[in-house]
Amino acid sequence: MNLFAQLDERATKKRVRSVLEQYRTLKRIAKEPFNSQVTAVYSFEPRSYTGGVSKPIEKHIVRQQAAAREIGFIEEGLSHMENPEQRRILYEKYFDWAQKSDISIYMDLDMSETEFYREVEKALFAYAEVYKSGALLQFKNEASFEDWFGELFE
Repeated sequence: MNLFAQLDERATKKRVRSVLEQYRTLKRIAKEPFNSQVTAVYSFEPRSYTGGVSKPIEKHIVRQQAAAREIGFIEEGLSHMENPEQRRILYEKYFDWAQKSDISIYMDLDMSETEFYREVEKALFAYAEVYKSGALLQFKNEASFEDWFGELFE
């Protein structure tokens, strides 16, 4: 059985783009400082409408840790890509703070437009394979990677 013949290419690319497009936002969340505000009753612990104490500092720390954990997974996926050219394309497109346009990227890389988009497609699939050991791969009939992987060893 050919595992990748059943790959849903459109859904896989959509999942990869969704993860990569979150990277810059997650970086901002992970580094966001907490600013405590004094409430109208001169307390650092704001009251909710139910009379309980809300925990803004704890919520902030949990949000930062979740963002940092996901950033680690995203960056680990990029570092495990074998092709350095594909890695650079994804870095320029999704990771660099400069947020360059596609035209700027393929001109910097000395590529034609069609060559650039062809390489982006290949890079997205290569990234889907290495991110969390293939977690972004989407197969037809909504089967997961684990479903197909299990069949290989039966």
